[in-house]
Amino acid sequence: MKFSCLQENLQKGVSLVRNVVGKNKSLPILSNILLKAEKGSITIESTNLELGIHCTIRGLIEEEGVVAIDAKVFFDYISLLPKEKIIFSCENDFTLHITCGTYTTTLRGVNPDDFPILPFFQSDTTILCDNTQTLYALQGILFSSAPFSETRPELSGVYLHWKDTNTLSFITTDTYRLSYYSINIKQKKGSPHNVIVPLQTLQEIQKILTTQQGEDIEITQSDSQIQFTCGAVRLVSKVIQGTYPDYENIIPKNFSTTLILEKNEFTKAIRATSLFSKSGLFDVCIAITITQEGKGRVDISSANTTIGENSVVLEGEGKGADNTISLNYKYLLDWLSICPEDKIVLRVVDSTTACLFEPIKRENQYYLVMPILE
Repeated sequence: MKFSCLQENLQKGVSLVRNVVGKNKSLPILSNILLKAEKGSITIESTNLELGIHCTIRGLIEEEGVVAIDAKVFFDYISLLPKEKIIFSCENDFTLHITCGTYTTTLRGVNPDDFPILPFFQSDTTILCDNTQTLYALQGILFSSAPFSETRPELSGVYLHWKDTNTLSFITTDTYRLSYYSINIKQKKGSPHNVIVPLQTLQEIQKILTTQQGEDIEITQSDSQIQFTCGAVRLVSKVIQGTYPDYENIIPKNFSTTLILEKNEFTKAIRATSLFSKSGLFDVCIAITITQEGKGRVDISSANTTIGENSVVLEGEGKGADNTISLNYKYLLDWLSICPEDKIVLRVVDSTTACLFEPIKRENQYYLVMPILE
């Protein structure tokens, strides 16, 4: 095998596949990446058996071949090389020779025949989504997925829900909060089915979308797997088997109070008040007063017997009844940090029912938070 490529292109490709490298003592081959120079293209592959990723980079192939090489050592070394052309050659004993400027090294590889074959597939069920809109959706929902649990693995994933022929919704929940974001589908073939995708899979997709800007993302489904293709990168993953909570029935149908606030002011008030919340409870109290003139006044407060207490009053637009609810400030700050608008809408039923946050003028995104009951 002999090929050459630019250091920048190679480093970008390896950085996309390195996080999928497996750690399995019984299968040490998974700690390697597969480096291929064949059929006119240079590809890098990695897998942890739950998901696999394949990235194509530009370069010049003089002699075809394939080798498996330690992922960490390879990435760390490539990252230190000058931004010049790198020349690779590999002997029959899987020794990889690397030359870049004044740098010369030799890395011991392993037999690529032991590397698992990535199960990329063709399917009659495919949709095409806009890169930017999909990236916004992932940024808006990934933070509220639950940690992995053997008893409820479905909550550790992201629910992809095809609500109609033109809309794809992304949902995450840890039972204390729920994030929702929907996007329009550009093209559709076949009949997509609702599916739960592992969190790590979509975290990797988020990174891929960032590096492949301008490239639409194609989502392909089979019964037990899902495949994402974006530009020069393709990723295939197992899906999580299980039944996702009926999130639409969790959303309150009627709210007693609606309040519109400036996001930045609300964020500062929550941060200041959080310093006085009870340790382990992370509570802030939100007391809303509505005037006849359609104005809203909110008093955000917390008290800790060992530290002190704090209260911040904000003005906004409101309607409905006066209301009070206690919420986890960490949950609020998580959503406020990714909210794309300058104003937010807070909808409250009562002190014991989940409340809803939305960016103003956006019907495709919302955030549901359960109250703290004392």
